[in-house]
Parts: sequence; structure tokens; C-alpha cells
Amino acid sequence: MKCPKRVWIVYASQTGKSERLSYDIRDELWKIGVIGYPTSIDQFEHIFFDYFEEENEENVDKKSEIEFPMIIFVLSTTGQGEVPDTMVSFWNRILLNNLNTKLIKKMNFTIFGMGDRCFGNERFNITARKLRHLLLNYGAIEKIPWGLGDESHDFGILGEYDPWIENIIKMFTSNLQIDDYFKINILPINKYKCEIIDIHPEKQINYEFDMELDYELKNSLNIQKKHVTDMNRKSISFPTISNVLYNQECDKESKNRRIKKIKFGLSNQDQIHYKSGTHIAVWPVNPIEKVLQFIDLFNKKINPKTIIKIQFNDNYYNCLCNQLDECEYKIQNDHLNLNKFKQCYIENQEYKINSHFPLNEKISIFTLIYRYLDIMNIPERRFVNQCYYNTSHDMHKQRLNEMIQKTVDSKKDYCDYIKDEHRNYIELLWDFNSIQLEIDVIINYIPIIIPRYYSICNTKNWYKFNLWRYIEYEEYIRKNSIGFSHNNELILPEIFSNILGILLPKIQINSNNYYNIFKTLRSKVINNYFIKAKENYLNNIMKEYKNISYHQKYGYLNYHHIIEICVDIIEWNTVYNRKIRGLCSGYLDDVILNQKTLIAFENKITNEIHKELVDPKIPVLLISCGLGITGIISILQERIFNIMLKPKFNNEKEITNNTLVYIGLRYSNVMYPYIDQINEFSRRKELINQVKFNISYSRKNPDIQESIFNNHSSENHQVVNLNHLKSGCYIQSLLLSDEDDNMRDYIVNCILNGYILICGNALTMPMEIRETLAKILVLQGKFDKIEDSLIYIKKLIRYGRYIEETWV
Repeated sequence: MKCPKRVWIVYASQTGKSERLSYDIRDELWKIGVIGYPTSIDQFEHIFFDYFEEENEENVDKKSEIEFPMIIFVLSTTGQGEVPDTMVSFWNRILLNNLNTKLIKKMNFTIFGMGDRCFGNERFNITARKLRHLLLNYGAIEKIPWGLGDESHDFGILGEYDPWIENIIKMFTSNLQIDDYFKINILPINKYKCEIIDIHPEKQINYEFDMELDYELKNSLNIQKKHVTDMNRKSISFPTISNVLYNQECDKESKNRRIKKIKFGLSNQDQIHYKSGTHIAVWPVNPIEKVLQFIDLFNKKINPKTIIKIQFNDNYYNCLCNQLDECEYKIQNDHLNLNKFKQCYIENQEYKINSHFPLNEKISIFTLIYRYLDIMNIPERRFVNQCYYNTSHDMHKQRLNEMIQKTVDSKKDYCDYIKDEHRNYIELLWDFNSIQLEIDVIINYIPIIIPRYYSICNTKNWYKFNLWRYIEYEEYIRKNSIGFSHNNELILPEIFSNILGILLPKIQINSNNYYNIFKTLRSKVINNYFIKAKENYLNNIMKEYKNISYHQKYGYLNYHHIIEICVDIIEWNTVYNRKIRGLCSGYLDDVILNQKTLIAFENKITNEIHKELVDPKIPVLLISCGLGITGIISILQERIFNIMLKPKFNNEKEITNNTLVYIGLRYSNVMYPYIDQINEFSRRKELINQVKFNISYSRKNPDIQESIFNNHSSENHQVVNLNHLKSGCYIQSLLLSDEDDNMRDYIVNCILNGYILICGNALTMPMEIRETLAKILVLQGKFDKIEDSLIYIKKLIRYGRYIEETWV
């Protein structure tokens, strides 16, 4: 046969959805004899600019003689309308407009965007819209009208994807004769293949397997760590294995919402470098019982102890013509090697290095499914298509066939049964129990588990500052049996507590001597650590009380680093009252003490920006809504530490209210995460005229008097740094409050001369905050029109001075 026609399939993905859709495009084009190899845009960047940025006229003429294959872009939009991380370099480079005019005018392309209208029309598919506009302005040819996928559509992405891909198929089939090979082999060649090393014929899960399970989990974790390290992701640090030290539920806002505070411990051997404002990447795993159930369903011949080896399929890139010498895509020896532009894949070893799986490693089926395959996700239509070809049951085959067509009724069937009810791969195989799949199918058609990101909620030295509160006190209480049993949870104060009498448990009079020692120790730590700033001081104290560091409850004081996060447990019920649980939040909900977890760090904030964010002399506006407080608390902690560690500045006007904090919450009687720390900071006299807190509760009931900030204290412990405390008020209204003109001036100072950090829900809040700040700039006379001030804010975003950390 002749060499099949090829196209570039290029995806820019943040969470993997665009990548998976690009493989669906490959499947659809394969059926009509067109070959494409999904390629990440960061790998495609070199090929694209190597061809289109040509300056040599002779080379331009040679390149013009070949036809650069059509480019099919599949693009996601992330954050508040930003391009995915993998596309940042490509986008910045194409904006420079160094493309050769003659070559770009021969470029054929089409674009499909992955978006969601619930984020607003302005941000909807903004990545796809911007790139299309740019390419058309440069003179490129849009062969097929773009498609803008919408997750909010009744059929999700499929609502726009099906008509778009049908147009591409019609374009090719009108000028192309489909070879008989593709009519017989209707499924494309898989990227990965699996070799079974040892099948372990015993099927049942016996006592022996239970005994091996603990070793299996530890061994598989080390394999995964090595694999992720080899991938060398640009956006995150090398992974490390942490110990879970703490997992407790926070005060509930409602019956249906649970928030957990979790701490991870890292030993001194781990070379960890992270800053305040850093994210932690957590690799979740599937529940063990679900893994065993999936193994039992997908293939009756396979059991959890079956040993396999996953390999890259060498036939994946081979041309189907089988004519090595005469193949039109063979590598050429000349310096231009024009065929590298036509072959539509990257000719290097990075594909194997950046594999989804640990290649050529002996692993068990249990490890593969437990750590790598996202079996709790929604089965995509291409997987349902595979199920159709791998069942012999007539009724099952007919029902599956009804869900994989591109008609409106078929899409409705698929969405009603799978998408809307959020059925997972296990439930699909359970309902259609005649399906039997090969391992090659599941590794090529089930998405991999990706890491989830959470804000780190403590600055690096937070627990070093607070070690003193554990010293000897509980040992004294326990030994003397002062009204507490061994299992009682004691309320211990933190380093900033001025109100020790309130926070400490009530103690008998005969223990007052020890209480005075405790207060003296607190003063000793503050004087020696904060004033003299001796880093090893607390560690020396701990050596005097070594016995407590081996206590089961406080054993984590031995860890060199303690990482704290807050997790919103994702749980909801479907229309048919089926309980659904998020994979990672469910995993973190169930972790137990000392459980090993794979983590890494994502430092998106540059060292220069971080240095200024935590410098008390640089004005900073911190805004959070709801659980968004987890995104600002570490920055706030470090700024306050820096204020207390350093001597007073010579010119106090330089630091007048340079730290403005606006926090929006819902109910005044709920103890939200870290609101106790905010309460303590608001009472510190050392922070007067340096830090200002503004708290708003969106609900009028319960009354504002229920707030922790209204707790009656002595005159020495008033909330001296609290500027506003209101109920029945959203944070936007609090920012615009005209009760204090000075606060508006402070806000303007932060916008013009400092940084703004906004954390919270990504739907409407970020844009509303932008518009509110733009309005303040107009009211204070800095701009004439809101449109001009919004343009200024967009410039701040580009320069990294306006940071939005948001999530759905």
C-alpha cells in the first residue's frame, strides 16, 4: 500500500482532557486512512518554529516545495483564561511574529477548544480563540471551522466535538480513497504493549496475598517515585515519599461539606526546597477493594499477582507502506531533513522517557491499576467502543453500540447512563459483565492518575516556631492526672497566643507553679528566637525534653519538615442518589497515621516575586473567599514573622499598613480553617499600623456577635488590628466600603506599588474582584474609566504582580 496521509495532532493540556481527546481524533481519522500521532505542544514547538521561522531564502524555497501537513490543535484553557503550562513557551514565541510570511500562508489548520461557559463568556475557550485569531492574522488557512467544546453543554464536549470531527472526516473522504487495510483493521496501533512475565495461575485472593500486600504497596511506591523522577516534569520538583502525621476534620460549615487538615512529615534526608505560596502535588491511589474488583471483572484469566512488563510499541510510528527505502517519510541525510516536518511525530527518545508508565519494569497487575490507571473516572466513549468490540453477548453489544454513535439519541444515552450518573470503569464492567479486555486495552484506553495540587498552609518554619507548646506540659498533666484521661485531646496554645488563660485547659491551683514555668518558657522562646533569631534555639530546647518527641501523638516533631494542607472532601449524590466521591480527596480522607504518600512541590512563584511578597516593606493585598484562606495563610505567616524578627524600620511611614487582608466567609459561628490564627494575629500589638484585617460574613444569621473576633477579652487583648467586621456583606462590598477613605488609599498603594494575591472559587469571584479593584482606582482618581484600570490590572497579571489562585 501507499504511504497513508498524515496530519499533526497537537494538544495543549493541563489536566489531560485535551490529550485524551486527541487520541479520539486519531481513532476517527484512522478509520478513513489518515494517520496522526498526538503530540504535546511543548514538543511540537521546535518543529513548528524550525519550519515557519526560516530566514534563509534558499531554505524557504526548498520548504515551499513540500506541503506542511495540516495541524489539528486541541487546546484547553486554564485558570482565569491562561494558556496551559505546556503552551506558555509556544505562545510567547508566536506572539513575537517572526514567522516567514511566504511559509505561513501555506499553513493549513483547524482548532478545537476545551472550555466551560460557567466561567463566563469572556474566558470561554479563550486559548483557542486567541490562537485562531493570531494565525488568521498571520495569513494561515483555516481548513475546517473551529469547534468550541463546552463542558456545560447537555452532552458535554461531545455536543460540539461530533459535528466538528465529522466535518474533518468529510473533507478528507471527498479527496481520499480509503485503503482496504483500514477497512479490515478499524482500530489503530496502540502506543503501549504489555508482556506477561508470570501469570500466577491461582485466581483467588488468599492469605498469602494479604501477607504480601504491605510489601507490594511499599515496593510499588518506590517504582512510582523513580518513574516520576525520570519524567523530570518542568513544573514540579523531584518527588519524595512523605509520612502522614495528622488527619483531622475541621469545623463543619454544613452537614454536606467536610474539610480536613492533613500534615505530612519529611525527614532531614529529603532535599526539599519550597517557599510560602507553594503548592504540593499529591499522587492519589485507587481504593484497594476497587482495584481487586476491577481485576476480577476485566479479565477472568488475570489475577492481582500477575507480573507484567509494559513496553513502548515500536510499530507505533512505523509507516504502513512497509517500504523502508521508498517511504516518503523516511529520514533524509541533508541538513534540512524536510521529512521530519511531514512524518508528524517527534523523532527522539523523550516519548519513552515521558511515558505514562514505568517502561520495562516488572510490576504486578495490582500495582498497575492501584497506582496508575484512573478506574474511578468516567469511561470515555472510545473506551465504550473498545468494550463493544470485546463482548460476545448480543444484548450487551447492541446496548454498547447505541452509546457510541454520533447521533443525538446516542449521545443522550451515553450521557444519561455514564456521564450524568458519573459511572466509573468498574461499574461499566459490572453492568456489562460479558466484556473481557486484554491488558493492552486498559493501558491504552484508561486515563492515568494525575497528581492533584493543594496550597501549602504553613510557612517553612511554622512548626519550628511552635515546638515549645508541646514541651513537658502534657507530660506534667498526664503524670499528675489533673482531670484528664490518657485519651483526652488537650487544647494547646500557639506561639502568638496572648490569651493563655483562655486557651490552656483548666488546671488545679496546685499546678500554678508549673503554669508560671510554662509562661516563662514562652517568654524565653520569644525573646531568644524572635529577638536574637537563633535558628537552633528551639532544637536545643527540645533536646532537654527528648521523651516527648517519642510520644505517639507528638512523634512528628522528629521530622525536619512538616507540610500542612486543607482538603475539601468532594462528595455528592447523583440524580438517582448514587454517592460519588472524588479520587484524591477520598484518598486523603482515608489516609492513616504514618501512611506513605508520594508528593512533590510546584513553585510557580519566582524567587524574585516571593522575596517581595514576604517583605513587610512591600505593600501586599491578600484577598480570600471561603477555603481560599489556605492560599494566603503561608504568605501572611511569613510576613508577620519577618515583622517580628526584624527591628523596627527607621522610617515607620514606609510600612504603614503595608499588609492588607480581606477575608470573605459565610457563617460567623463556624471556626473555619486558620481563622484562629487570624484572630491571634489581629490581637498582636506588635502588628499595629502594619497589618489590617477585614472580615465579611455573607450571611446575616447567625449574628455577628457569634464571631470569634467578638470574643470578650481584657483591654490588653483587644482585636487592635481588625479594621472591618461585617455580616450580610460580600467581600466586594467590603472593599468598596466608604467608611474609611484611608483604606482605599492603602488598597491603591498595594495595586500601584505592590502585589495582589486572590484565592478562592474560580467561577465568578475573580472577575468580580478585578472589577471592584478597577472601580476603586477610578474612585481614587488614578484612572478616568474602568476600562483603562482593567487594562492596567491585566498588565499587572502579565508581570506577576496580580496573582489569582483559583479552583472549581
